Amino acid sequence: MRNFGVLTRYLVLPVLFVITLGAISILATRALLQRNILQETAFKGPQGIDKVEAVKLGGWEQWLLMRGKNKRAPILLWLHDGPGGTSEMVFSRTFEQELAKQFVVVHWDQRGTGKSFRQTLPASSMTLPRMRADLEELVVWLCKRFKQDKIYLVGYAWGSTLGLWYAQKHPKRLHAYIGVSQILDWQQHLKDAYAKVLQQAKKTERKEPLDDLTRIGAPPYRSLASLQVLRRWVAEFGGYFHKAPAFGKMFRASLGSPDYTLGDLVRSNKAYQFSSSLLLLKAIEKIKLGSIQKLDVPVLFVSGRHDTFTSGAQLQHFFQRLQAPKKQMVWFEDSGYAPHREEATRFYKLLMDTLPKLRETPKATPRLPATSRPVSPASRPTPRVVLPTSSPAASRPISR
Repeated sequence: MRNFGVLTRYLVLPVLFVITLGAISILATRALLQRNILQETAFKGPQGIDKVEAVKLGGWEQWLLMRGKNKRAPILLWLHDGPGGTSEMVFSRTFEQELAKQFVVVHWDQRGTGKSFRQTLPASSMTLPRMRADLEELVVWLCKRFKQDKIYLVGYAWGSTLGLWYAQKHPKRLHAYIGVSQILDWQQHLKDAYAKVLQQAKKTERKEPLDDLTRIGAPPYRSLASLQVLRRWVAEFGGYFHKAPAFGKMFRASLGSPDYTLGDLVRSNKAYQFSSSLLLLKAIEKIKLGSIQKLDVPVLFVSGRHDTFTSGAQLQHFFQRLQAPKKQMVWFEDSGYAPHREEATRFYKLLMDTLPKLRETPKATPRLPATSRPVSPASRPTPRVVLPTSSPAASRPISR
């Protein structure tokens, strides 16, 4: 007992002191960052909106961040990766300030994600039909809340599976649909990813990745553990982040987000484990959107050239045969799975420049007045030549 008292005095207490001091320092730094970020980014005044708000969707409270310099501006709803993945809400103020001057940018923590996760969330509610129904309810709520008839819808990765489905089913609710790292046939994407990363591993002749990939075999997978092994080596060989994003900037955004509490940040990890264990493998098996041939809404697809998770060949084939009022595909040459983080400036400029053009309705050609005399060929107006949206110009990468 005497030795224990000495140990407590000279070892345990100093360690506890250092830990406490470190925690206080982190909390103080976070409070300072939150204050500074809020002062720099908040939209104030009667015309703007800058608000975190809960809304009930499917009987469950789910959280939104709504930001815009002008609340009468078009709504842009972002669907994050997942299910239960990292919320984009924490990055909004750092990366999307200019975007929020042109749109009302809405980030939604979906059922089972971040702020919208609680231990009491029924496991039975984590289904693909329920997630799609939540999205339907949310769009109706947003249109009513802001007195608008349509919105822009951006879907990233998992979010793109919800977004593309919604664009097909409810085109009249959308100005345009934007698919970022678009997932089509999810199982086939994983098979393509496995083949590519196995080939890369063989070229390097590294034993560990070859052993791991041989052990799990090609998809489909029955366990998340096997999927995580594939993800690990895809990331290792540059198929997730090709060009390292501003990790320091992202860390500062997460730590200093005034829209997320420390509890929300801690809860996010539990949310991912909960949601992915219940829904991810089922969604991979069920989601097959590549058979869609026509959309009655303008579309923009954005993809990283080095993305291994979502096969570029599959997306290119889908885009070429897709019929839509307007369509455009843009490749980001220095990006992998996350072009909006790896080439953030170019990505958000693309949205600001392109979306208003997608929304524009072509002007009708004026009708000539009726005449009883035949019109000679020389006096006929020269027909306008309109390039098809599948022309090479439509899929040309952004100039650097």
